[in-house]
Amino acid sequence: MRRSHFDLFAPNCPVCKSLFDRISSLKLVHIFDSDQNNVIEGSIRCSDITCQSEFPVIDGIPILVPNLREFIAGNASAILSRQDLSESTVSLIGDCCGNHSSMGTTRQHLSSYAFDHYQDLKAAEPTCQITSSIVELLKNGLKDVAPLAAGPILDVGCSVGRTTFELAERFRTPVLGIDLNFSMLRCAHQILRERRIDYDLRRVGGVYDRVSHPVQFENSDLVDFWICDAMALPFSEGISPFVNCLNVLDCVSSPVNLLISIARVMQFGGSILLSCPYDWSPSATPVEAWIGGHSQRSVNQGRSEAHFEQVLSTIGNLLNCNLTVQQQTNSNWRVRLHERCSVDYNCHLLSIRKHTTQGVDTHSQPID
Repeated sequence: MRRSHFDLFAPNCPVCKSLFDRISSLKLVHIFDSDQNNVIEGSIRCSDITCQSEFPVIDGIPILVPNLREFIAGNASAILSRQDLSESTVSLIGDCCGNHSSMGTTRQHLSSYAFDHYQDLKAAEPTCQITSSIVELLKNGLKDVAPLAAGPILDVGCSVGRTTFELAERFRTPVLGIDLNFSMLRCAHQILRERRIDYDLRRVGGVYDRVSHPVQFENSDLVDFWICDAMALPFSEGISPFVNCLNVLDCVSSPVNLLISIARVMQFGGSILLSCPYDWSPSATPVEAWIGGHSQRSVNQGRSEAHFEQVLSTIGNLLNCNLTVQQQTNSNWRVRLHERCSVDYNCHLLSIRKHTTQGVDTHSQPID
């Protein structure tokens, strides 16, 4: 965790916000291991004497969630997993655990996302030119984003971090990538610290090949990664002029709460870049919380796109602002499962602007 990011984003206690709807600042109280400006291991505590909730920093990743006990219990195996085992030993353990174990699921997710995010940066092979579909999705969305006011950027649902690095390169301003997947953020942090990536790429079945290669980005000193709940962002209102949120909406338990949380931390005049394939699943989101995807007898006939704009209007009324769609298009996103199988999504890609109810926004000069 970069101390500079901690000071800049000045996070609030997620427990106080969730339970008591009050704002209490967090303080870095213990540093057990550090490296220059980075806290590798330590603890953060709520400043409110009636709360005093404590949050750990593990492998450079602060965990700032309202339900810390539940999160740690559910992610203990990922947090405590060893990173120093050989490819052969990991392969043997993977054979024993199987694809449907927590280890198998983690390896599959890291394989899919690390490949998409970084395989294009591996030394090009003459017979195989690879592009990153998540980078293409981001670039397509940024074509329609208005000039940004000064301020830090939030990358919500950053996964293994490529979009966070890309945003720092483009806008030359501090960017904070947030996610709830500890294994993916550990991968992103490795790139931040070591400028290289190591992961297991699934070939077929339970067979994985170790992939290791350098990864470098300009302005990576402006990047950090934190564990936060996107539906309960622990930041002050109006902290950011731009929030990036690609392919997260249909992966959370309450898409409406996600949109409220994002809109709350945006500046007036700020923008959200959001994409979603509307791949609704009751295992991720209760049917009642879906934005479209059901009730085809309704006015919107179950169309997620139409229902989405109605939800934006409702959220704007709730937050006393206007949320308007500036641009929208469709863009492809490909997720590799193994060498003979990929899933292609057609994502709804939107640029959303936050205005005052009077329609006049005041903000500082755009970033060049």
